Amino acid sequence: MIENNRIGKALIISLCSMLAPMIIATRILNTSAALVPLYALGYIITIFAIMYALNNKIITNKFGMYIVVLYFVILIIPIIVDLILNIKLNYFDLINVIIKITNLILFFVLMDHIKIDEHSFIKLMNVVVIISIFACLYSFVFEFREILTIRNIANSNTLKIRSFFANRNQYSAFLIVAFIANTYLCQLYKKKYQFIVYAIQVMGILTTFSRAAFFSIVIIICMILLQAQNTKKKFVIASLILFIGLVILLGTDVITYISKNYIRMDSSADSGRFTLWKYAWDIFKDSCFLGVGFYTGADIAMERGMGLTQFHSMYFDILVDGGILEIIFLICIFTYTYQKCKKCKNHKLVHVYRASLIAFIFHATVESLSIFALSYSDILYTIFYISVPLLISNMYKRPYKQGVK
Repeated sequence: MIENNRIGKALIISLCSMLAPMIIATRILNTSAALVPLYALGYIITIFAIMYALNNKIITNKFGMYIVVLYFVILIIPIIVDLILNIKLNYFDLINVIIKITNLILFFVLMDHIKIDEHSFIKLMNVVVIISIFACLYSFVFEFREILTIRNIANSNTLKIRSFFANRNQYSAFLIVAFIANTYLCQLYKKKYQFIVYAIQVMGILTTFSRAAFFSIVIIICMILLQAQNTKKKFVIASLILFIGLVILLGTDVITYISKNYIRMDSSADSGRFTLWKYAWDIFKDSCFLGVGFYTGADIAMERGMGLTQFHSMYFDILVDGGILEIIFLICIFTYTYQKCKKCKNHKLVHVYRASLIAFIFHATVESLSIFALSYSDILYTIFYISVPLLISNMYKRPYKQGVK
């Protein structure tokens, strides 16, 4: 175990260096063709930032090395399967193997041995919260006209409210993570403006009309309330407020609006996901449950008629990529991370991670989230659901600088 308070700054650089390519490609150059080279540059910066922060003081053990070797074997098996079954290989899968192994080392193996103080952790959370405020304000200002159409929207799928992100799903998913970051801060110190931040973040999520994001926030709030002290009292108060709110809403058109646009219990409620999942399941079965590589699998599905490049579920993405073995491996990684996080002396932080993890498990069912892969969103999820709980488990307290209580 090594004490390293520079790792927080390195993770901040990682997030920003992976966010910049998306902003440049989607908002400045207005082309997705620039994403790959820009992401490659941002990823190189990420690696150098973390290695510089560690200052060559890298501590690992046999467990960490075994994990890396095991993951490599799991990821390389699908490529071998492709060769055996004479499946046309997409060579991005080879690059994907290298990236996933590298990210496993950077954000899991190394973070498992790093000790930081609360002040460094607070800085990291603050940066994410600040970016979320800027993203929401950007959307409120530059997408104001489209936001005004929300009241009379006929089909929420036609909306393109995405701030400076590539699409509205990425925008809403980031706001969930920022909501979690603000919740971590609330457990460490109380400030009145944090509730204003919550309001801005929730408003931003509502404008995206992402059902997955909306219910993820509901899950986090409910889990935090259930785990808090005086749980029964707080739960009764929250239930009463909810009941009164529903009574008021039922007498207006608001409940109809929410049902139509946020719940969407009609014939198109799945937004075509069931069809995408059927493509993924068929590919998974044909590969003897071992996967064929994500990009190769997407190519096969598109040849069979799929109109998208992903399967709209992290679990089906993984089944296509590394099969049942990768699913089991990631379950073990999350289990280890959760058990490690439970060792944190500040149980309120553990409560936040537990709530966020349950929300993530739900969210990943209906969206193509990813761990250890390469993109801004993938790095963000890896940091918040893998690195952050590991750092929390090893976090210690020291006197804060003036102005931080």
